[in-house]
Amino acid sequence: GCDAATAYQIHSILHDTVRTGNLAEEETKLAGGSFAGGVKTGTTDSFSDGWCFGYNGKVTLGMWVGFLDGGREAIYPGAFGRLLTYPAWAAVMNTAEERYPGTEIPVPDSLELVSVCAKSGLLGTRYCYDTIEDPEKGATFRTTVYKEFLRKGQRMGSCDVHGEGGLAVE
Repeated sequence: GCDAATAYQIHSILHDTVRTGNLAEEETKLAGGSFAGGVKTGTTDSFSDGWCFGYNGKVTLGMWVGFLDGGREAIYPGAFGRLLTYPAWAAVMNTAEERYPGTEIPVPDSLELVSVCAKSGLLGTRYCYDTIEDPEKGATFRTTVYKEFLRKGQRMGSCDVHGEGGLAVE
């Protein structure tokens, strides 16, 4: 087993797949408003298997699609789990939602939400941004900072990729 902080950090990663990850466009397939659970899809490199595992805080469901003979023949070219297995998984979870509505998983007291730079993996600063060159609009800036749950008291330095002297952002 693992402690509550580690379990929640894994949940946060799996939850992000439907919030901002590879399933963000697919979240609309889930009933019940904002999805409280987490999901992971997968595909073999030969496209011969696709799977989807996830939960809503009350129900856990795993689905696999593939050939029983274990061959390496593709189901079809580009048969990603996101496209092949996730829609069926979402349909079953929507049915389950009617009887077993999902619940938010509480953040353990041992975690805090901090700003992290995606480039360095360290605390984000006011300098953490990418410059995007657009021939028509000129340069624009996009932050590289995102929020992540870390253990309270866990110390790490500030971003060293985007210049020195930046104070960590809250």
